[in-house]
Amino acid sequence: MASRLRHKLEEVERQLAQEEIEQLGWQPDVGSHREAHVEVTEYDGGNPRRKSFSQLIDEVDADLGVETGQTQVFFVNGEAGIGKTRAMVKAALNRAREVERHQGDRPLFLYVKSTGRVLDDLDAAVNHAVALTQNLTAERVKVLCGKGLIALLIDGFDELLGGAAYSDAIDSLQDWLNALGGRGVLVVSARSSYYMNQYRSSVQRASKAISASVRHSIAQVLRWTPAEIVSFLGDYGVPAARYERLAAGDRELLGLPFFARAFAEMCRSGDYEESDATGPSFTERLLNHYLAREERKLAYQTGSTHGLLNRDELRRTFEHVAEIMVDSREREIDSSDLEFAAAAALDIDDLDDREGLRERLQVLCGLATDSATRGPTRFRFQHEVFFDNFLAGIVGRHLRAGRSAALQRLLSRSEWRTGTVSGVVAAVDTELLIGALAGVRLPAVQSSSASRDTVATNLGALWAEIIRKTAQMPDWPIVDATFAGPLDLSHTKVGNASLINCRLESLTLPTGPGWKLQLDRTRVKKITAGAEQTDLSGLRGVRHGDLVELLFRPSRFFYRRPDILEALRTRGVGIVDAPGMSSAVVPVRVEAARHYLKNLVEYASSTLILKDNHQPDDHRLKWTQEYPDEWRPFVDRLTKAKLARPEKFSAKGSRKIKLRLQFGAANILDEDSDLPQIQDFWAAVKG
Repeated sequence: MASRLRHKLEEVERQLAQEEIEQLGWQPDVGSHREAHVEVTEYDGGNPRRKSFSQLIDEVDADLGVETGQTQVFFVNGEAGIGKTRAMVKAALNRAREVERHQGDRPLFLYVKSTGRVLDDLDAAVNHAVALTQNLTAERVKVLCGKGLIALLIDGFDELLGGAAYSDAIDSLQDWLNALGGRGVLVVSARSSYYMNQYRSSVQRASKAISASVRHSIAQVLRWTPAEIVSFLGDYGVPAARYERLAAGDRELLGLPFFARAFAEMCRSGDYEESDATGPSFTERLLNHYLAREERKLAYQTGSTHGLLNRDELRRTFEHVAEIMVDSREREIDSSDLEFAAAAALDIDDLDDREGLRERLQVLCGLATDSATRGPTRFRFQHEVFFDNFLAGIVGRHLRAGRSAALQRLLSRSEWRTGTVSGVVAAVDTELLIGALAGVRLPAVQSSSASRDTVATNLGALWAEIIRKTAQMPDWPIVDATFAGPLDLSHTKVGNASLINCRLESLTLPTGPGWKLQLDRTRVKKITAGAEQTDLSGLRGVRHGDLVELLFRPSRFFYRRPDILEALRTRGVGIVDAPGMSSAVVPVRVEAARHYLKNLVEYASSTLILKDNHQPDDHRLKWTQEYPDEWRPFVDRLTKAKLARPEKFSAKGSRKIKLRLQFGAANILDEDSDLPQIQDFWAAVKG
């Protein structure tokens, strides 16, 4: 089996290299392999630690080797071009070679590629990946995963079922998680916005009576440092001075390995000419280089400078292709769709009006048949970077033409990656873009909750990039936006800003005096300010009950709700959910129950692994110790109210208990619930 998987993975590597040569014009790679590094955190972003990708794989081995009572899911997040695919293929290939050569008794890694195709479910993707082995099926892989003999590496999980096409992301993993029964490891790559938006909200919405036992860790792939970039470029004979003369934004972009390689190849081939600071960005140069190659493929004859499509027409064609891919929720399209895109770019009804174009379109990049599926010839971009930037191009055209319905549609189809977001903000007049975003409202999206979540996340990403680019917060209200990443206003000019019906993972407040930030129906999980900021009266409308953490840098943390409330009050923050000063003191057991449940929502698991004395066995559950004398009574009340069920299971070491919630933690947290079990629980807590 290892031998067959090794053969398959070597073919994947050869295919990646061949596509670079044939479709991008790159020469064979001469750079030495540079291992990806990741920052691993817990599900809620806590306990960050930097690791090499091989050290992450060591963690996978460790989790496969013991009975923990919970399936471990590693989310490998990162931008397009940061090297997620290469890292996963390399890890799987190295392990297959080790096992084949009997160099240790370690599990195999099954690499499953879902990028570029829409499949019915994860089983279909796994069956496609194991077809070459002749003796494996998805069902057999589940058994081997549960026994710790195989770990699944799923590349491009966010594209497995077409992005936002399904209402609950967790559903596509649910069968596997149930089959594994609290054992095994899944390593899943996806863009960061997908994890923060669809997957997290899907997990937290899940409220089935009995759901899978899962714990999550997040591995964010890190960009290369300047030293790593210079070292890599040195392999290609590109002097450090050429890198250092790039604009700051371009130097930052080369932290993504794909862009560093593209820069090295363009320098090596003489296609990159240095110019003054007013020249096009490196991204634009890369797109122009890509378009020039494709333009030559459509030349009337070899060596001709005139083609069936000029560069601008080809750019518009690819922009329409990106739009079709978004609407169809695939990263491949049929040749008929490619012809339609070309006709739309030329504004003609019949492609035959331009003689010979229909036939010559077949030679464009990525037009190929997947031999494994024996399907029709399909077009795909060689790299997601090109898709991201051509999507930004069509969005810009819609914005400048005032086509608000088209903007709304594209916002709702899939989460935009960094390249699309930054491309739109860079190419469109800021005032025009702000006006367009201000007109977007979630109720206008007549679709699923997943689509509305997608619009909100894209709005948050666009607003965050506008704020970063302009270094100021717009006075125009920001409405219905979800900020998946940190919103750092510490170096931002803030006048009279407002956030209405927004969600923020993390908010860093502005420094200095005179700023005003109004929160209206807006949830914030973490707020950060400087220790010297004693006057925060410009911050109004805060719901302190939503806060999981309040930090005054560098080291003052508040986690408990009363402590958060007091810290905000003493600094003049406007709080909308504060109890009256004359209200009776909330009993500790009530405050503790709210604290535990709020953290269980963030922990996003329906099961906890506890020691025989009901104390947590997992160091990541340190929040259970905030009220050390209340945890055991809290567990007892949950169990007595039939909101949780303790189950014993076999594991190495001391005896352990699996505490399985019978309802979602968010449901239990609702003190006004109509469910009798939840009413009984809160009556016991408050009694």
